[in-house]
Amino acid sequence: MSIVRNLLGIPGITHSDLRNETYRKRFSEYLPWIAFDAETKAYLCADNSAGFIFECSPLAFAGEKTADTLEGLLRLNVSWGSVLQFILIAEDHVNHYIDTYRFSQDPG
Repeated sequence: MSIVRNLLGIPGITHSDLRNETYRKRFSEYLPWIAFDAETKAYLCADNSAGFIFECSPLAFAGEKTADTLEGLLRLNVSWGSVLQFILIAEDHVNHYIDTYRFSQDPG
């Protein structure tokens, strides 16, 4: 709430106060790509590097084989100076995953 509204005793929050408190940058603003090659599915980045983006679903029931596969991916011999980056994004639509996991743990 603005200081003036608070001093005058005007309750509530204005539309502009709400917008200022909840504003978030779009995810794409954090990505430095300038072009996309549909054939190779590679992004050309602003620093003249190439990038790839993968969206992965949660692994609620990952077993040892899945863990071994992920570990193998992380042990790949990538070129010196390469960057592997993982970005976790809060997602509102996870109830299905949570419910499935809960029901799998229910002994009855």
